[in-house]
Amino acid sequence: MTDLEVTTCGPKARKIGMRLKIAVLVLAASAAQAGEWKTTTSKDAMTDSVDVNVWQSSGDTRIDFMCDPDSPVVVLKFAHQLNWEGRGGSHRAEADFRIDGGKPGKLSGGVLPGNPNVLFITKVDKRFFREALTGSKLLVQALTFSHGPATGEFDLPGLADALKALPCAKKLPM
Repeated sequence: MTDLEVTTCGPKARKIGMRLKIAVLVLAASAAQAGEWKTTTSKDAMTDSVDVNVWQSSGDTRIDFMCDPDSPVVVLKFAHQLNWEGRGGSHRAEADFRIDGGKPGKLSGGVLPGNPNVLFITKVDKRFFREALTGSKLLVQALTFSHGPATGEFDLPGLADALKALPCAKKLPM
């Protein structure tokens, strides 16, 4: 990280310089966390059930791992509406994935009716989990309705440890 030198004169200028330096340090800390797995926990007010979500963002794309209710689920969120197909309430889409430059694969799932940017994958390929838990880079790509392909690249180190927080972790092919 490059140090920022702020030259100030007088008490008001020193205060502005200090705020600037703090802002730069906060931005640097946020940048350092990019690519790390984050865990979010929430509790349902009515049932007291606890939901755990392991996630990482990459630009406009985000990947989440969670349980529904006892099975592992992968959720991909994109900035734009996915190019889906289906009739009635059943909308399906797919995303391609590739781990460490290996053989490409497909993740197929439902598109949430209220949010067509989200792909909800309940039947996850075992190969995906096996490779993701030991790999270093995950590339996902899905076709959006009007913006072409949307791509996200995720850092995989630490994923296996992060997924242990999920209530359905024992069902993961670790």
